[in-house]
Amino acid sequence: LVDKTTGRQGKYTDSKITVEALTEPPVGEARMMGDVDNDKDITSADALSVLRYSVGLEKYDDTLLTIANVNKDTSVDSLDSLLILRKSVGLNDADASFETITVG
Repeated sequence: LVDKTTGRQGKYTDSKITVEALTEPPVGEARMMGDVDNDKDITSADALSVLRYSVGLEKYDDTLLTIANVNKDTSVDSLDSLLILRKSVGLNDADASFETITVG
């Protein structure tokens, strides 16, 4: 049973009219660190986007800031772009994290 107005889920059985409490729908989305364009692959396009952000040519929301900060320091900068670019050509760095996280 799904409440169409809220998306919350519950259970209804007709034999004894049992109704369970509604639960909140799942929150968040699985995203890969470094995949700023969310195409499910880390490419040079992601690196370019991060580089453009680091020089003020693109704006990121909090979600993209988290995804772009692959070295998990205090800022998204050209080093993150370099690490993403290296990953896109198959070079892995111990200083970078490309795990899948839940955002949102």
